[in-house]
Amino acid sequence: MTDYHISLAAAGGDRRLYERYLEAMRRAKSPDEYYRYFYALTEFRDPALLRRTLDFAMSDEVKNQDAGGLIASVIFKPFGREIGWSYVEKEWAAIEKKMPERMLGGILGSGRVFCDADSLERVKAFYAKHPVKNAARTMAQSVERVGVCVALREKQSTNLHAWLASDAAAPRRESSTSPRGGTSKPRR
Repeated sequence: MTDYHISLAAAGGDRRLYERYLEAMRRAKSPDEYYRYFYALTEFRDPALLRRTLDFAMSDEVKNQDAGGLIASVIFKPFGREIGWSYVEKEWAAIEKKMPERMLGGILGSGRVFCDADSLERVKAFYAKHPVKNAARTMAQSVERVGVCVALREKQSTNLHAWLASDAAAPRRESSTSPRGGTSKPRR
């Protein structure tokens, strides 16, 4: 199976499939096969399985250099965003202990996925409380990106709602008239 099929199956998968993926990952005969299943663990939609993936990332079974990628991958998924960021906030001391400082930027940079004022303040507060020298630029860029998204959302939200409520947003029916003025005829 391809990466796409494995990820697609995970999106609708349950605990049994999750267990099968863990087993396939552990039995992998190549790095490609290992990482195919490793990152597919972040595609499961069940919040309990995503939390399990985050706990797995912090286990001794996962290499230090791979843990951050797995955690960030959960956060980058719209369905994993809140679970993943809350996990980072709660488990930051353990994350810092497991991973070298130079690798923390990947996790901290995932704060850029948010687009609301409350999350912006939450991310800023977390960064202020947990400064990482090697990730200072990444953190600043994340705050800037969320801020731009929040500003755009505030500026355009009313316009978008008005447009969606208008006739302009109504689905268009296909015309039976061709662009050249005649009626269109099916080709044979």
